[in-house]
Amino acid sequence: MNPILGVVTYVGLYRIYVEFLNRKGMNTDFKRKGGWVKSLTFPYWDNWAWTHLIWGAIGGVMGLNLATMTTLSILNEFMYEPSRCQRYAAGDKSIYYAQYCDPFGHKVADATYTMIGYSLFNALHTPKS
Repeated sequence: MNPILGVVTYVGLYRIYVEFLNRKGMNTDFKRKGGWVKSLTFPYWDNWAWTHLIWGAIGGVMGLNLATMTTLSILNEFMYEPSRCQRYAAGDKSIYYAQYCDPFGHKVADATYTMIGYSLFNALHTPKS
């Protein structure tokens, strides 16, 4: 896949996923139940960590390279999600997904989980010679 097309497709799919969560799932008590409650202590593992592993694997399926995947993961955790929680804090009541900003350690853990999913997919998918 063309690298630019791959990034645009990945970002577009992620945006659709976020909007689905925001409109259909997160405006209920779903996010406050069981393992879906956000972990605030190391190693910051909660059910949301599985979604990071999956999105990492999706990047691998799409053939994104390591540098691109790392950049997308960092941008998501340190720019996109914080922008959503800052909009919520400023009074945007249409925000249900990412209402509250993650602590620094959680952001690092989520980015790491994404890269683990990416690396696992690539390690399992790479043909053995």
